[in-house]
Amino acid sequence: MALVDVLVAGTVRHHDDGNIIWTAVSLIRSQGTVMLFDPGTFQQRFAVKRRLEALGLAPRDVQRVVLSHLHWDHVLNFEMFREAEFVLTRAEWDSVQREPERDTATPRFLWAALESQVSVRMADEVGWPGDVQVCPVPGHTVGHLALAVDTAQGRVMLAGDALPNQESWRSGSPDPIFYSREKARRSLAYILGHSDVIVPGHGEPFFTKTGLPAGRTF
Repeated sequence: MALVDVLVAGTVRHHDDGNIIWTAVSLIRSQGTVMLFDPGTFQQRFAVKRRLEALGLAPRDVQRVVLSHLHWDHVLNFEMFREAEFVLTRAEWDSVQREPERDTATPRFLWAALESQVSVRMADEVGWPGDVQVCPVPGHTVGHLALAVDTAQGRVMLAGDALPNQESWRSGSPDPIFYSREKARRSLAYILGHSDVIVPGHGEPFFTKTGLPAGRTF
């Protein structure tokens, strides 16, 4: 069974001048492979490094970084992990090259930065441990993905913004949506039907059936 450690839980704090956003950053260890799901953004950098160190790891030990999607708050710490391969869906990668101006949460410089500074691979072209499954969950963006990880505590779904918080769990709609509301709702329903624990993109992990807190280690 794989091990999952939520290094930094996601949160959104509302402020008159805008929202302060942290993204869930999760570590997966399976069959000798060390993976990170969503590296987060600048203000999380020291917390991510410190919590890796608490597990006896450094950024250079991360072999693969999985990007749920290419919004700024989920990806800007990519440069911490330049020795890792970066994995995302082809639909997401193609969309940022084709129409970078359409989605205001995706920096226009991002494609060139990733292309020139790290190794980028498509999720359907790499091998995965048997206890880690890639789940296409479009809607929030065109090529959003989640990871389903089988652990000793059950199936943990690293959901990203396909299910960003408990309010989305209650309402059945993962707002905000940048691509397709219909697909976003179908993707959220898939996550609910195929998980025991959900790690939302911007909230604390919780048990799928009850909504109760689930801790950060699985």
